[in-house]
Amino acid sequence: MDLVPAFAAVLFTLNAISSRVFGESEFWFALIKVSAVVGLIVLGGAALMGFHPLAHDGYPGLGENLVTSQGLFRNGITGVLITTLAVLYAFSGSELIGVAAGETASPAVNIPKAMRTTVIRLLIFFVGAIAVIASTAPYGDASLQESPFVTVFSQLGIPYAADVMNFVIITALLSAGNCGLFSCTRVLFSLADEGHAPKALGKLTKRGIPILALCVSMLGSLASLIPAWLLPPRSIWCSSPSRVSPRWASGCPSRQHIFHRRNFIRAGGNTASPFVGACYPYFHYKYGRGQKGRPNDQNARAQTVDAP
Repeated sequence: MDLVPAFAAVLFTLNAISSRVFGESEFWFALIKVSAVVGLIVLGGAALMGFHPLAHDGYPGLGENLVTSQGLFRNGITGVLITTLAVLYAFSGSELIGVAAGETASPAVNIPKAMRTTVIRLLIFFVGAIAVIASTAPYGDASLQESPFVTVFSQLGIPYAADVMNFVIITALLSAGNCGLFSCTRVLFSLADEGHAPKALGKLTKRGIPILALCVSMLGSLASLIPAWLLPPRSIWCSSPSRVSPRWASGCPSRQHIFHRRNFIRAGGNTASPFVGACYPYFHYKYGRGQKGRPNDQNARAQTVDAP
């Protein structure tokens, strides 16, 4: 907690300078954590196949740790469901793609591409890393006192594994805070621009930064840390909001997409959009039949580009 003011100052500065600085910093933050995950998957996967020159004797083979003496699911399916609920927050952040659409040069091209590549990366990095960790670390040795990444790298015999992973964890936390602050700032700006929040939040600096919205977002972020100071460590009252809020953040844009597009079609809008959200076929079938078609004039073309 002693470093919170310093980290908060760093994140505020990165977001206050320009969107380009935010993007550059997020690139390097992401590169560090992605490199760690790729290293875990490649080195851990090779070790499970038998190539582990630095590891100690008795390194587990592929699939050796996946089945216990009591079967595959030692604590039953309930344990799987509880674990799934606990890690849902780790998949949050994809909604930032939609938030960044307003500052993208060609959203009709770049946003669908980003959405598709995000799904692929999640499958590779999340599922791949979990598969290596579960195959390497025995279930009985799992502990909250040590990162599973440290456990795997230590078993591989990599020196200074704990120090390296502590650095990676710090950059990952900075990356999460950086994205969260950017997203919250842009949402407040959009609300102010559409008249749903005080107009002062929509004021921009010469570099195009909604500085007041950024200040409010930073104050809200710092206020969210108060329970961590007041409540016991690992309290469920601290962890539960972090699991529920991402689902709310993802569900609201999905709901708005469905109903806004439905109203757009009812109003006679052209549905020849290059990208349609998942699970939309029902609404498209019910309200979009007979509406889709190629535009024949300049106005229709503009309407197609603006289709949600």
